Amino acid sequence: MIVTIATTKGGAAKTTTAMLLAEAAGRAGHSTLVIDADPQGSATQWKEVAEENGEPIRRYTVTPVNRVMLSRVISKATEEWVFIDTPPGDPAVINEAIELADFVIVPSPVAPEDFNRAVRTLGTTGDTPRSLIVVPLG
Repeated sequence: MIVTIATTKGGAAKTTTAMLLAEAAGRAGHSTLVIDADPQGSATQWKEVAEENGEPIRRYTVTPVNRVMLSRVISKATEEWVFIDTPPGDPAVINEAIELADFVIVPSPVAPEDFNRAVRTLGTTGDTPRSLIVVPLG
């Protein structure tokens, strides 16, 4: 199952969503991969900080990719669950990640303008069979 977490909004909890879902899948015994498609590398940094603190991530793998490598890494993935953490403001990467997904999560802060942006992102999911908007509380 390939799950893309996507919105053009920065700071919408895409990385946090990907990492927590990967942790949950790993705890449930599933092989899991997080693909860090954000050039800022937040998911990769999360993994590195965990290692530096003596608490390495063991339940899933984090792999940084660029747009060119995204589909190649997906095509070779053998994990049961793959979570794609997308960058803000890069429609090419976001659209490709959505095309590759079985399911799309569009996180949104609670502000109306952010929610409207999430709805626009959701509109780009096209024929993706299932899409969802998550509105974090607080």
